[in-house]
Amino acid sequence: MTQPAQDRFYFFFMAGLALVPLLAVYTPRALAFAPMVLGMGFSAYWVYGLKNKLSLSRPYLYWVLAIGGLWGLSSLWAFDAGDVWAQTLTAIPLLMLGVFPFSLALALEPEKVRPYLWLFPAGVALAATFTAIELAFDMPVFRIIHAVGPERHINTSVMNRTVVTLTLLALASGVMVFSWEAGKNAKLILGALLCVSLIGMLGLTQSETGQLVIATGLLVYALFPYRHPIAFKVVSFLLALALLSTPWLAQYMFTHFASSAAGNPWLKDAYAASRMEIWDFVSRYALQRPFCGFGLRATRMVESFGDHFQFHDKPSVLHPHNFAVQLWMEFGVIGALFASAFFAFVIHKISLVRDIFAKRIGFATLISTIAAASISYGLWQGWWLGEFVFLFALSALLMRVCADRKSL
Repeated sequence: MTQPAQDRFYFFFMAGLALVPLLAVYTPRALAFAPMVLGMGFSAYWVYGLKNKLSLSRPYLYWVLAIGGLWGLSSLWAFDAGDVWAQTLTAIPLLMLGVFPFSLALALEPEKVRPYLWLFPAGVALAATFTAIELAFDMPVFRIIHAVGPERHINTSVMNRTVVTLTLLALASGVMVFSWEAGKNAKLILGALLCVSLIGMLGLTQSETGQLVIATGLLVYALFPYRHPIAFKVVSFLLALALLSTPWLAQYMFTHFASSAAGNPWLKDAYAASRMEIWDFVSRYALQRPFCGFGLRATRMVESFGDHFQFHDKPSVLHPHNFAVQLWMEFGVIGALFASAFFAFVIHKISLVRDIFAKRIGFATLISTIAAASISYGLWQGWWLGEFVFLFALSALLMRVCADRKSL
């Protein structure tokens, strides 16, 4: 295949990646399938159009199959076995398709990606600008898309998923700016546009999760002792300890911190006290079956967790707003051990990377994602799973592209 054809492929590949944050502005649910569709399309052209080889990532496939096995196994003790199998047979095949963007990210030639890196941060900056405009001017485009008249009030929290998505992509975008093969002035201009758009969005949003993601990513990127292999093992151990003690940690947090959180303006706006109470009563319920839990999507099946709550105004909840509590509710200690093994595997893989800057990108993105999943959405929501796949693929690509890039 000719060099111009190769160059066009890399340009359109990066342009395709840049479309994902733009989709997240008005159609965040599209994240459930967009990374997979893009990955399949570009992988097909990579193999059949450009005549390149593509080896599918076996570890990725093994972990998805393991997740599917855990889901299916939980049908033996779930409230609704039919619902478990319906979810498993729908979501797992889609997750399997995530092997294409991830594997392609591992196959691309880093030096051919670098000239087009600017496309992705430009897409994130544009998406953040659109989001800020929506938040600042009473959701003008959102009203058109959803046929909502000006007489109806729209709570801007409907944009929170968009904000979380963009903040999780912000670190990768910033790194791409400085890895882009361009002059210093061009990098400064693109970097400034990215920062201004993100700051404007964060200043207007109701999503405290998005603000936490940015802070966590920057702190971990800058301060974690990446040169010391033992540090990664310590983090794996602490994560496992936290996961295995989650139900008791949740109860302790509610007892000792919920009341003070309700009086703190920032935490009050984030519904911190309500979230702590949800974690508390779901954890107590989960401990009725500490070894295996109640099966996939069990939280939504419970009609009432009680009727005397301080901060939460309903007897039920769709999900616990915390991935660790959800794992305990659905799979008990089995789920906690499974997640501990998964995080240990991913962190070990990151620790083996020789380039310090590549380690920073992968590890900071992972910890930021864990932070977001600890206080926000249901773990198995389709768009959230798609976001995880996209972040894995993007991190894999960027860790290779930025190897030996001393400007970061």
